[in-house]
Amino acid sequence: MAKLDGFEGEIGERLEDFVYQVEGLAEFHSWDPVETCRQARTHLLGVALAYIRRTPLPPRDWTELKDLLTHRFQPRDLTAAYKAHFRTLRRQKNEDIPTYVDALQKLAEMAWPLLDPITRDEMVAGQFFNGLDCHELWVQVAATGIRRIENLMHVAMSLEAAEGQEAGHGRQRRSSTQTRFSEEEDLKWRQLISLTRSWPN
Repeated sequence: MAKLDGFEGEIGERLEDFVYQVEGLAEFHSWDPVETCRQARTHLLGVALAYIRRTPLPPRDWTELKDLLTHRFQPRDLTAAYKAHFRTLRRQKNEDIPTYVDALQKLAEMAWPLLDPITRDEMVAGQFFNGLDCHELWVQVAATGIRRIENLMHVAMSLEAAEGQEAGHGRQRRSSTQTRFSEEEDLKWRQLISLTRSWPN
């Protein structure tokens, strides 16, 4: 396993790289959040170490330490990158639905950390529709009229499982020319994806 690099908080350093290394080691060694925090603190240097030492309430676990470091050293303009990534994220071939939704939710939280959860949920639902890679599934999920991402995810998984059983060999992809939209289905689809047009900047 690679050795954890130190983080000094200097210009040009990437906090994301440090976080990625810490969380990878924590998973490998089965550290709990308290031990992860302790291990990470031993690799803070320079400005980063001085900043954490000056905090009125020392971080008790990894989440608190990561939040403090992010607040101090994460450039604000990264939120623009998170927003762009969120708006272009599409479901990859053979990617399961929960993994795709989890990626969308994490990106939405990083891009709009102060947004109320209901609005953020609607945004995730909108991008979920944009990123689905099966036109037949688009039609079937859109026809349910469900808006909450948790419910949409379960409906999509159920429909996909049923399609796989009917096909006899897992997931079946169809091209747009193989799908026929009724006027009612087309209207529902357009209404659902219109959610994305009201996203905050």
